[in-house]
Amino acid sequence: MGMGHPPDRPHRQVQRETILVPEAEAEAPPVLGIFQPSFQLTHEDFVTIQSASRFWNGLGGVLCTFSVAYVLPKMIAQIKSAIKIEPTDWWITGIIFVLGLVCFGASRFFSSARRAVLTRINQFFKDNPGQPEYRPGRR
Repeated sequence: MGMGHPPDRPHRQVQRETILVPEAEAEAPPVLGIFQPSFQLTHEDFVTIQSASRFWNGLGGVLCTFSVAYVLPKMIAQIKSAIKIEPTDWWITGIIFVLGLVCFGASRFFSSARRAVLTRINQFFKDNPGQPEYRPGRR
């Protein structure tokens, strides 16, 4: 688009036009900050981070189920015929149940797929450290 002279207007006529004037970059002050590239986390990576180890999760489920299955018939027998459950039975059930809960907790820490994604994220930010710089401001 070249700059040309506007056409001559008839005398005593007002013409109204909207003229868009771009903002000058100098009007917005620059922003000082520490900027670094963003890690593009996929939905698959997000789900992997949230997932637990299948082995430890399964082991915890088996142990908790076993402890409940071990004590449930004894509790039913106690309710029906007033037979007392031995303290050793409570200890066995309690220890197995707690071990199952510990396995559930360990499953969050021992997931190899989760560790792989976290290692990849850690390496990305190690390779792309934040750099202090000025960037043009926005209005």
